[in-house]
Amino acid sequence: ADNTDPTKGFNLSLGGAKGVMMPVELDWTPTLSAGLAGSYRVGIWHATSNEPDIVLNTQGQPRALAGGAPMIRHGLSGIYANARQALRKPGPDGAGGVTLFFNAAWVDDRTTKLESKIGGGVLITGPFPGRPGDEVGLAIGRVAVNKRLTRVQQLQNLRAPGAATVQTAEVVTELYYGFQPI
Repeated sequence: ADNTDPTKGFNLSLGGAKGVMMPVELDWTPTLSAGLAGSYRVGIWHATSNEPDIVLNTQGQPRALAGGAPMIRHGLSGIYANARQALRKPGPDGAGGVTLFFNAAWVDDRTTKLESKIGGGVLITGPFPGRPGDEVGLAIGRVAVNKRLTRVQQLQNLRAPGAATVQTAEVVTELYYGFQPI
């Protein structure tokens, strides 16, 4: 909470903390033949904080149906992976490089609305003659809503049709162009 207080400056105090986050990450940064650089990471994390369950009350019943105070969960965790691999090196002027990327994360389904994110795409540097500093990219991604939350929304609608919007996932696509004027 203190990290967002502009009067605190550069504050490394743990006062008011809810818990401790412990990440572990493995990195591999190979260079393939022809000097094609890559970066690969996988990691896990665990946090010791207490958070309210996204679905259940203290009696173990869905709050949206039975009401009540949320069940408190101790300890949260997640896993993630990132990859970036050059497929073609840029020329001396920076043009012609092609890089693929991939990102994914899965988090604790007891306390979060979104349980996973996955996406990937391609970046091309200098896509047009005379424009070596420009970049074009295409990406696609998917965000999944917690299946436990989706199930409760479906149950709400069985009880009273139209009572809840059932959320499942969202897929997005992005086409990007970065223009370097000088």
